Amino acid sequence: MSPAALFIHREVVGGHEVSTIVILELPASSSTSTDMRLFLDTANVTEIRACIGPGVTGIRKFGIFCCTLFFLIFLSPVHALEPPAKSYRFIWLVPKNVTAKKYTVGQMNRSVKIVQRWFLKQTGKTFRINPVEVIMGDENRDWYTNTGNDGKWNTIHNAIKEVFRKNGTFWGDEKHEYRYIVYISADGAGGANGVPRFVGLPQEDVDGVTSKQWDSRWAGGLAHEIGHTLRLDHEGDDENDVMRMGYLNLKTTYLSKQNITKMLEATTNKGWLISRLRGDAPTDPPSPSSKKDSL
Repeated sequence: MSPAALFIHREVVGGHEVSTIVILELPASSSTSTDMRLFLDTANVTEIRACIGPGVTGIRKFGIFCCTLFFLIFLSPVHALEPPAKSYRFIWLVPKNVTAKKYTVGQMNRSVKIVQRWFLKQTGKTFRINPVEVIMGDENRDWYTNTGNDGKWNTIHNAIKEVFRKNGTFWGDEKHEYRYIVYISADGAGGANGVPRFVGLPQEDVDGVTSKQWDSRWAGGLAHEIGHTLRLDHEGDDENDVMRMGYLNLKTTYLSKQNITKMLEATTNKGWLISRLRGDAPTDPPSPSSKKDSL
């Protein structure tokens, strides 16, 4: 039986308090102390949520809590929901000697949502996303940069291989169910490549999501790299296209008609694109000055 934990997360959405009951299952092979410290921001725990919206009485909240507790106790091990197939997984690989910050995770999630909506506005289609997962790396940050024979690409190649291994896939797996966007807190170059389709984003991109240009320069870079996973290249003569130099500012860039057509007609994108999003009310950004920012 896998160890598990249950807690209630409360947040304000659209001016109303919403409570979320969460069951966390820890794989038997995982480190309990590490995984419990990360809670939702990790790929090493899985979750089942029961959202309780405004207007729900305390009695009903208690009833849902009891039902969830019954499920946890009597139906363990929990068969928790996996990310939906043909969706994008966003992962922050944190080396052993680096401290993960909740504010950074929040900004990554905001960047992802902005880019998802940007593609929908540009093309009428976009991709499925999942909340950013935080994985504690097996090595110190310098190891990812200096190990291997790929030069400046060592960092993201090492990170991707570790993420694939921890998620039961491998480089070249043609039956993959996800596309991976992996942030790695180590210096190196960023880029997109491979099967399963992946993006590797190094330290400068991790820093970028908490900078003043997070929603322009760095969200633009994220859109550019995701474009590669959608089979777009550095082609065309329009330098303002996001797949050219337009990525330097997401607020002013766009996809050319040529690239829109290519993305929508690519057979490899079949099943990966959606035409509408579930309503998710915008939330205020977390404060970077929080005293309890470490995960």
